[in-house]
Amino acid sequence: MNVQAVKWIGGLNGVLELIDQRRLPTEFTKLRIRSVEQLYDAIRTLAVRGAPAIGVAAAYGPLLALQWLRGRPSFPEALDEVLRSCDYLATSRPTAVNL
Repeated sequence: MNVQAVKWIGGLNGVLELIDQRRLPTEFTKLRIRSVEQLYDAIRTLAVRGAPAIGVAAAYGPLLALQWLRGRPSFPEALDEVLRSCDYLATSRPTAVNL
């Protein structure tokens, strides 16, 4: 069985799917992440664990942030949102070294 801890589903308007590692080993459940805030919470509460999985999940943060921009934002507006999401997610890691 091929299980991915972190997986993007649904193209540009998709969601990030994570294995909820807080539930292991007694349950196998997945989280559907639709916002940077939900991703922050998943990292902070250890729903996603391990440096590689956290890094891959956090890399989807800018895409999640851009999904919430309405209309056709200018490049500077989009870049500002991406940078803001990166700064926010960088504070989410509760253990070891921050992202």
